[in-house]
Amino acid sequence: MQPPLARRDDSADPYAWLRHPSPEVTDYLAAERAYYDDRTAALAEPTATVLSELRARTPDAERSVSWDHGPYAYYTLTLPGRELPELRRARDGVEQTLLDMAAFGSSYAAAGVIEPSPDNSLLAYSVDQTGAEVYSLRFRDTATGQDLPVEVEQTYYTGAWSADGRWFFYTVPDHLNRPHEIWRIDVRTGEKHLVLSEPDQRFELVVARSRSGDHIVITAQSRSTTEVWSLPADDPAAQPVSLRGRTPGIEYRAEHDGERDRWLVITNDGHEEFAVVGDDGFTISNASERIHDVLAFTDCLVTEQRVDGECRIRVVEPDGTVRFEITPDEPGGSLRLGHNEDSRATFVTVATESFTTPTSWWDIDLRTGERTLRHRRDVPNHDPSAYVSEVVHATASDGWQVPVVVTRRRDTPLDGTAPCLLYGYGSYESVDDPWFD
Repeated sequence: MQPPLARRDDSADPYAWLRHPSPEVTDYLAAERAYYDDRTAALAEPTATVLSELRARTPDAERSVSWDHGPYAYYTLTLPGRELPELRRARDGVEQTLLDMAAFGSSYAAAGVIEPSPDNSLLAYSVDQTGAEVYSLRFRDTATGQDLPVEVEQTYYTGAWSADGRWFFYTVPDHLNRPHEIWRIDVRTGEKHLVLSEPDQRFELVVARSRSGDHIVITAQSRSTTEVWSLPADDPAAQPVSLRGRTPGIEYRAEHDGERDRWLVITNDGHEEFAVVGDDGFTISNASERIHDVLAFTDCLVTEQRVDGECRIRVVEPDGTVRFEITPDEPGGSLRLGHNEDSRATFVTVATESFTTPTSWWDIDLRTGERTLRHRRDVPNHDPSAYVSEVVHATASDGWQVPVVVTRRRDTPLDGTAPCLLYGYGSYESVDDPWFD
């Protein structure tokens, strides 16, 4: 069977006609599919075998890990036979469906913003029904399940509520789909105001409410430079104030420590591996460790850093001394911070997983270190004990010890006869932690 050849136009983009639905496009795609089916016919049996195994390891229903917002626990649930999830919340054992993505009538419906108001009476949510990553923003009354009349087309990811739940801050993309403006809208009347605009096309804007709840935080970020602004959450009309300005090559991210009324930033300003720096002079820095995140809680801080390639999470006293450290559960395992929205919580949520162990989310008591399982990913017909992971080290040409995670079935012979898939990446300081799939 000969492969089909697409028609070429005499233009700068000779295949632009394929972007627009037409009988000619449909016929061409059908021919491509027929050619693919013909060339892969011999793979039908192994394909069916692999597909059968994948289906056997996929649960009929799938529930996400929950995250707390006030007295409610929010989570998503994909029901048996459904492709799109529902957003639900629970309180005192009573469950409520807030959003059914299938109700939008599109086989592709993806949520962007999901932000309950401070008192949980409203839900700000945005939906993309085409895959273009352009979202329609709406506001739902959680008691009635009805949307308010106010709707905003052409929005992007991220959003934040004012303290009184009247105003909502959101991002707007430009013609290149770059989030370049922050607006606020009165969710009852539709009154809108431009808050901040970013003219430099190298930068994108994101907006969030600080974990303390006291501030609206706007971050402009490029590949190598950031600038952060804040304004009081209880004064949404206030002008944003830049925390540290903008210096080429300097990055920083901000966390408001509400208990001690200070800003903490993670920055590479004078610290190649980044440091946690407070506006009161507080500093956490270690030249042999890369700091990735800091969360402020009522009586402690939680930091996430990488040590010899491995993630570590530390609970730190207000003076910077380490209360205790959390490490991966197994050799070749990974660890990361989960969704920790409440700065007044008495626990921090972390996620653990490996190439052989499904993801688990744990609530770690900030005083004792005691673990409580919050959620474990359901993977039927999977036996983790049938596999093993270990960490070995390869010596680079400069003498550096590069950690390598080796994963195999437990009965795989180690005599050199078993095939091996080796994957590595070494640019942009990108790290591929082990993940379960």
